[in-house]
Amino acid sequence: MYTNNYLFSFNKFFYRKIFISKILACTYVLVSLRVFKKIFVYVFPNL
Repeated sequence: MYTNNYLFSFNKFFYRKIFISKILACTYVLVSLRVFKKIFVYVFPNL
């Protein structure tokens, strides 16, 4: 019973970690795309 509970809490922690890393990856991609867009507009203003 104790080991099962321990495994369950570990699983929850693991899934939360994956969820947070997914959110961080999404925000990183969005921010880098925005920065890339700014650089693109700055470098190629006549397009």
